[in-house]
Amino acid sequence: MAQQTLTHKDLGEALGVSVTTVKSYRRKFPGFIPVAGYGKPIRFQPRALDVCRKIRECFEQGLSVTETEKRLRKAGFRPEGGSREPSPEAAGTMPKGADVSPEYLEKFFKTAGQMMQGMAQLATAQARAETRLSKLEDALQGLLEAEAGSQELLGRLAAGMQGEDVPPSGSAAKPDSEALETSSGATPSELDAPDEQPEHSEDAGEAVTGERRVRATKIVNVRGRHGVERYSLENADDADEAEGIRSPETADTQDTGQRPSSLPNAARSSVATQPPQEFLEMPVAIRSEQGEFLGLPGRLSLEDFTKFLVRMERESGPVHTSWNGVEKTWTLRIRAAGNNRRELGFAKHTTRRGVDLAVLLHLNTNGAVASHDELMDFFRETKDLIHEMG
Repeated sequence: MAQQTLTHKDLGEALGVSVTTVKSYRRKFPGFIPVAGYGKPIRFQPRALDVCRKIRECFEQGLSVTETEKRLRKAGFRPEGGSREPSPEAAGTMPKGADVSPEYLEKFFKTAGQMMQGMAQLATAQARAETRLSKLEDALQGLLEAEAGSQELLGRLAAGMQGEDVPPSGSAAKPDSEALETSSGATPSELDAPDEQPEHSEDAGEAVTGERRVRATKIVNVRGRHGVERYSLENADDADEAEGIRSPETADTQDTGQRPSSLPNAARSSVATQPPQEFLEMPVAIRSEQGEFLGLPGRLSLEDFTKFLVRMERESGPVHTSWNGVEKTWTLRIRAAGNNRRELGFAKHTTRRGVDLAVLLHLNTNGAVASHDELMDFFRETKDLIHEMG
């Protein structure tokens, strides 16, 4: 009489559990549940019921898979032929004794598919990252070119502002008295009233009338990679006059902030003498086309850099210096013998590490605006001179 075999359903009904639970027993304890034949459905030997009953009892006691396997071996149950079973599809091609269960193969192919899909996603993400990086590099290069163009434009604007003044009151181009105000808040009507008697200036060779002259000042916004910076552009002769620059034949000192008595009160109150000490103590630097900051030997400060330039110019005669600027942007004017003029524009810049620098933005020599390459050559030559002079 042939032995009665059991299916997953038979084992589940006998134990009072679902078919899925019986299949999980086979996955967790491969080989312990003896198989009578592979087909559809798979059939098990009668003693498979005792193995499944023992597994259920251990799980009900809260034992782990490892502890349950020890209990099975202690009870005399042993895995057959190394424990794993071949899939029904491969039963006709695999040699006897092969140890691979259908659940294992299914899990293996599923995992392999997930790995291949993950590798494809990784390759796609890498390609997208390279595209973004390329776009970022192009944008950064565009910002550097825009900044260089802004510096060159600023220099041209500074040169173009030379000689531009607002006509004095009483001329045909007199501004509206209700709208025009000076930087100190005085209206044209207040400026028209002289606070002292007109006097003749022998140095200038002309009479100074009681009418007040309003200096034209333009505020230029330059957009760069670090935001918008504001620059004040005004006539060099007017600025020298407002800051009390004396003639080369009378003195050889830096402007002390004294104003000629003939200047209007509003003009005298709106002129800045020099940058704050904090600005003067910043190291001088210049930005290259690659966006890197290049400094001078010993992190030379703006104050010492100014003294060095004055010392170099003083070899040919008296030298006069003056400052003009607003907020974080200042222009240094140097007048040497032979009426040689040089203007250097500096702006405060804070690096990512929090270091404040006085960055050289433009150079104007006797009205000629230096390009970025010429500005770099001037900086390198000055650096070499500082090295040579120690």
